[in-house]
Amino acid sequence: AEIEMQVYHGDHLGKRSRYYCANMDVDMLMSGADYKDLKKSYVIFICTFDPFGQSRYQYSFRNVCRETGEELQDEAYKLFFNTTGTEGEISPSLREMLQYINNPGAYPVQKSKVELIHQIETAVEEANQDEEWRRMYMTWQIRQREAELLGEKRGIAIGEERGIAIGEE
Repeated sequence: AEIEMQVYHGDHLGKRSRYYCANMDVDMLMSGADYKDLKKSYVIFICTFDPFGQSRYQYSFRNVCRETGEELQDEAYKLFFNTTGTEGEISPSLREMLQYINNPGAYPVQKSKVELIHQIETAVEEANQDEEWRRMYMTWQIRQREAELLGEKRGIAIGEERGIAIGEE
C-alpha cells in the first residue's frame, strides 16, 4: 500500500494515484514476481480538502467496465479520504482519525479511544524533544519560505514584463 497525505488540492490526483499504483507493480515485478503473483495494491490519499466536491468521508475507486459494470479484477484500489467530510458511512474510529488529522492541535486526544491517535501524539512529542530533528525541521522551514519568496519575486517580475508587453501593443 502507498499512503500519502495531501494538503494541496492539485488537479491531477487521479493520475498521481495511477503513478503510485504503477510504481508498486514495477517494484513487485522487479523482485522476480510473475504477473499472476502481483498482490493487491492500495493507493490511499488522506486529503485535508474534499478532492471530489461531494462532502464524502471516503471515495473508493477500482477498474470497472463502463458497459457491463464487471470488475476488471486487477486488484488495484485507490482510496481518497476527506478529513473535512460529512457524508457517507465509515467506522466511528476512522471518522475520529480523520477529524484528528484535520486539526490535531484542537483535538481532545486524551479522550480518544483510537490507539493510532495516541501513537501519533507520542511520536510527535518525541520528535519535538529531539534537538537534531527540530534543527533539521527549522532549517527545512526556512528554506521552504525562502523558495516561496523567490517564487513570488519571479512571479511578480513575469507579471510586470507581461503587463509592459501588453501596454506596448
